[in-house]
Amino acid sequence: MIVFENWADQENPEHTLMPIRALLDYGYKLFVPMWWIGPPANQMFWPISNSMFPNGPKQMAYVEFDINMRFAIRDQINFFCCHEDRLLELDAKFDALNLD
Repeated sequence: MIVFENWADQENPEHTLMPIRALLDYGYKLFVPMWWIGPPANQMFWPISNSMFPNGPKQMAYVEFDINMRFAIRDQINFFCCHEDRLLELDAKFDALNLD
């Protein structure tokens, strides 16, 4: 498993996407750590100061990352990466959150 920080290079998008594509090619799933805020909000939030969160229970969540969204979100992202061979091990450590 890997954790890394990725900064968006607007002038050279390939420079930003290169490490992401390499990990995807090697069989890693990429996740972005976020906070899930339970009822009444039921929303996902970037990890920022707790004082800015709405009321409700807070739980760390790992949201699967879509490479096509890289430049539509903030300049700096922390990624959590898990190889597909270890996804069951990861699932065993965390409860799955079903928002449907």
